[in-house]
Amino acid sequence: MRPALQGPALLLKAADRGEDDRLLTLLTPEHGRLTALARHARGSKRRFGAALQPFCLFHATLRPSGAGLVFLEQALAAEFPLGNEPGLEAMAAGWLFLELAEQLCPQSQPQAAFFELVLGGLRRLGLGKEGAPAVRLSVLWQALALEGWAPDPCLCMRCGQSKPLTGLSPGADGGICAGCWRPLDGPRVDEAAAAAWMAVAQGRPPATTPPEAEAALRRWVAHHTGRDLRSGQLEWGAG
Repeated sequence: MRPALQGPALLLKAADRGEDDRLLTLLTPEHGRLTALARHARGSKRRFGAALQPFCLFHATLRPSGAGLVFLEQALAAEFPLGNEPGLEAMAAGWLFLELAEQLCPQSQPQAAFFELVLGGLRRLGLGKEGAPAVRLSVLWQALALEGWAPDPCLCMRCGQSKPLTGLSPGADGGICAGCWRPLDGPRVDEAAAAAWMAVAQGRPPATTPPEAEAALRRWVAHHTGRDLRSGQLEWGAG
């Protein structure tokens, strides 16, 4: 029998399989994104308790099989970083973070930095000291940075000059300034959105978080992955 793998995990998504099993997609720091089968998960409170739900950090015991399948043998809840009664905005942001991990993290490769980004984002939401839009924008930008896809927030990739950005252009492979923007480049963003990008790129809280700042980053993720981000699309006021 192969030795068990143990460590922290977050549940990204789950699907029922058979009469009482569940097929899980997990994010772990040491093994990245994993698909695991939890046998009798819908009836075994002793082995899994309240751990197998979104936004729960749990300690996982995983057993690889010879056929390449991984079994989740036990899950012990360790923390609920969003708190006991998270609001709608916090939950929507949390779903966005989980979807980012599911889309961007490769299977069975170490993902310590991305794991800490997602967990840290959930904890920031739970503390409630920052607005959810600001945390969302920060996590989106940092996720792009981890993938090497984050644009330089003050460099136009078309003219090569240091200027405020007015959009993100697939054709230019990065940000573009107002003077270089073309209709085929897609939607433009205003100065407030560009300033918000600059702030989160520098690790500062943005003064305002216009919705178009996040919308453009979501499109940038879709440009690189070929898949739209569907989670957590809410309307909010700038602030």
